[in-house]
Order: sequence, then structure tokens, then C-alpha cells
Amino acid sequence: LCIRVARIAPIEQTSSTLKKYVDPGPSHLWPRQPYAAAVLDLSNVIGESHGVKILTTDDIRNDLYVTLLQGDLHGGKGSDKNIEVRITVVDAKGIVENSIVVITADGIRWSTTYQSLVFYHDDKPKWNESIKVQIPENIDQNIHLRMTFHHKKTSDKTKQEKGPFALSFVRIMEDATLIRDGLHELLIYKVIV
Repeated sequence: LCIRVARIAPIEQTSSTLKKYVDPGPSHLWPRQPYAAAVLDLSNVIGESHGVKILTTDDIRNDLYVTLLQGDLHGGKGSDKNIEVRITVVDAKGIVENSIVVITADGIRWSTTYQSLVFYHDDKPKWNESIKVQIPENIDQNIHLRMTFHHKKTSDKTKQEKGPFALSFVRIMEDATLIRDGLHELLIYKVIV
């Protein structure tokens, strides 16, 4: 990081203001450059830039940024569930491997499935979580995001999970056309086992 201070400049020795009000001191202490600049190393404060690179016009990127806002999953009797959403990119052949980019404190990690935060006994969670989906170049033109909703138990974690209790999806590319930017309210389908 380079900070340049433009308002500091050398004062001429013949300046009348300097002669009247200020003792300039010895000439070897006067600034000898037209401006002053300070270079500060803030890498330990800012940290590494996670995957930031300069793009050229030849670079091809198929990145889609998705924000999981909120859900309304009330229904049934009993207490509210601890809901986790798992997002996966799916095409006609099945699940697309390593297409979700997750940025954590440890750096960038590629994943096949994104797992959201879990809110304790909340049937209307507000996640506000953003993920980056990288669509490979050589993929089928009809792809979608599959969101499965799971109940996470707070006790007895040794038991095997039952599977999703609900499912939702959104087409993100259909016939080589990407989904439009904006809010999309999705239907959630109950999974009956």
C-alpha cells in the first residue's frame, strides 16, 4: 500500500513568510523532493487476497453468485426444526463435482455441496449467505441448483440422518441462457418417505 501525501512540498529559502515567522533550521533538514510518500506494509492487517486475480479479455468466466436469503418452512405439529440447506449443482448427467466455491477464513475451498448455517428451532430462518457457483465450460446447457432441507439433531449425533424432509430447485441455465438477476421465490416440495 502506497500513501502519497501531496500537500507537503519544499519551501523556498527566499519565502517571505518563512523569514518572518519560522526559523527554518539547518539546510540539511529541508525536504529535497517535490512530494513526500510513505510505503506501509499492511499485509498482516489486510491478509492475503483470496483468489483475486487480474482478468484479461481472453479469460472466460462462468461465475454465478447466489444468495440464500430466507425460508418459510412452518407446518406440522411439534417444535420447529433445526434446518440446514444443502445446495448442489446438477445437470442432466447428475451432480457436477467441485462447482461451488466456498471462501472461509482458511482460504478458498472447492466443494460439490454447500451446507448453510443451522438455526436452532427456527421454522423461518434468514440465512443471507452468498455462494459462488462456477459453471464449467464443457457442461450440459440445462443445469439447475438443487436445495435439500435437512433437520439437524442437537443430541444423539451417532444416529444416521434420515435424509431431506424438503426439496427445492431453480434452473440457472436453460438452452444456453442464464437465469435473470433478481429475487426468485422458489416452491419447496415436501419429501415423503
